Amino acid sequence: MARGTLAQGILAGKERENYLGRTGEQIMSAQKAVAEIAAANRLSIAQIAAQFTLAQPAVTSVVTGIRTAEQLADYLSVNNKLSKEEIGQLRGLFPANLYEYHR
Repeated sequence: MARGTLAQGILAGKERENYLGRTGEQIMSAQKAVAEIAAANRLSIAQIAAQFTLAQPAVTSVVTGIRTAEQLADYLSVNNKLSKEEIGQLRGLFPANLYEYHR
């Protein structure tokens, strides 16, 4: 199970200097790539984030921070439209890191 697929809103455009060991430059690069893939597939950034997360072999479900009916409808329409190449491109932007700040 994974949570936080939008990285506290960062992938949706929220500005941040660093996040989980990623620099501001890495974050901006990831934001741009995700937005480009979303536009090319006519999908929302949330849908891209959910699809990418669900494409990881160890992940079986995604916990999201849905607050509105519109957000729910957006997530419910996730359809695994991303190609293996796009998943690979996204994986290259987000290399695994060790997260040690559990609550």
